[in-house]
Amino acid sequence: MMGRMKPRVLILLCLACATLVNCRSSERAGTLADVSCDDDGASVCWPRFPPSGQTRVLPRLAVFLSSGEINQNTTLARLGYPDRLLFRLHRELPRLRIVLVGSPANRYSGERDVTQSPEGAATWKALATEPRFDWIEIGGEGFTHSPPGDTNLGHHEFATDQTGCNVDHARMGTPEYCRERLELARHAYEALGLPQNGIALIRFPGLTDSPAALSAASETGFLALLGNRRPGDTGRPHWIAHPTGEILDLENTKITELAPAAKSAADADPDPAPAMLRVEKAIEQGGVLNLRGDLPDLFRGDGAVTPAYRLLARLLQRADDRYGPEVWYPRGRDLALWLDLRRHARVALSERANVIELRIEPPESWSAAGHALDTAAIGVRVPERWKQISEVAIGEGEARLAAVPSWGWFWAGPRRVIIPFAVRGPLRVRVTGG
Repeated sequence: MMGRMKPRVLILLCLACATLVNCRSSERAGTLADVSCDDDGASVCWPRFPPSGQTRVLPRLAVFLSSGEINQNTTLARLGYPDRLLFRLHRELPRLRIVLVGSPANRYSGERDVTQSPEGAATWKALATEPRFDWIEIGGEGFTHSPPGDTNLGHHEFATDQTGCNVDHARMGTPEYCRERLELARHAYEALGLPQNGIALIRFPGLTDSPAALSAASETGFLALLGNRRPGDTGRPHWIAHPTGEILDLENTKITELAPAAKSAADADPDPAPAMLRVEKAIEQGGVLNLRGDLPDLFRGDGAVTPAYRLLARLLQRADDRYGPEVWYPRGRDLALWLDLRRHARVALSERANVIELRIEPPESWSAAGHALDTAAIGVRVPERWKQISEVAIGEGEARLAAVPSWGWFWAGPRRVIIPFAVRGPLRVRVTGG
């Protein structure tokens, strides 16, 4: 009934059986995050990415743009509102979502924080809460970007090895310091009325961190790091261990490094073909493409676009032409939540007669943080004896299961059904066949 299954997965599932003699009709439980839907023998699997909309296609590539930066003096006009800079980019590439990273009290911009700047505060709150800006999310970049009291503003807030100034950078790597700085950032978000679970990604200043900084990021509610540890392996999501757990690393891919002409000061029109090799490599490695393009990379001082901007536009158009609905354009935090769900959710499977039922519990941290995910999916392999599926039903917690319309689930292979759902807490999924 279960087809060819990896031995470790079979052991994990059967350990929870009421009887080891007959796993077919008994309860089985385990974490199935490492099981891929590419393995047709697994009874339950998480696809690489969930289907978006009603495409009935499982994406192979997830793309978003990370940019910077926003600080206490930023206004909508400085970001190009209503039709320049970021807003031109959104008009021309409307599917692309942007993580705009920033520091609430950036020392490059003065010694006050965003709560003391009426225009800056209004900008942060609008971007984080207004539906018209739902294509932008704010990401963290520390609190002051440069360490407090450091006479060298070019130093980075969490760097432990910088010298030539009046402070001892060794203390920048202590748990107390790192936690203090990121809690100050969180307090600033809270004072502005920003949703705490909406700011989930962090890019450390200068891409410099430490084990204590990574721990502090996790402990203060950041789900993922926009990092640069494995530039040759950026398509694969990594989980970095730190003293109190682990954090997801979504590696940066700098647009200016995808083609030599992307760095040109001339009015170049870069060929996207070499950059497409990077897209194909990302798909092969794991499908995550965090394209980093800061405003000075994409726009000149007069607002005109750069070769890097042209490369971005042509690259995404070519990817869409080649892969179509296999390209997913998520918000950065939705991608991070999805990958967190795959890795840390608990899934219990039971089979009785012609019914398969799953109980899915999201990571424990989601409840306290108020996380929810509108786009998720799981794959279920049905028994060979089944001729059809008569019903798919979903319910939250112990609430009554509600039937899912036939267009709400689809086949991915001869025996695998993919069931999309939203996650707001524990839920049940039931598949009935015969």
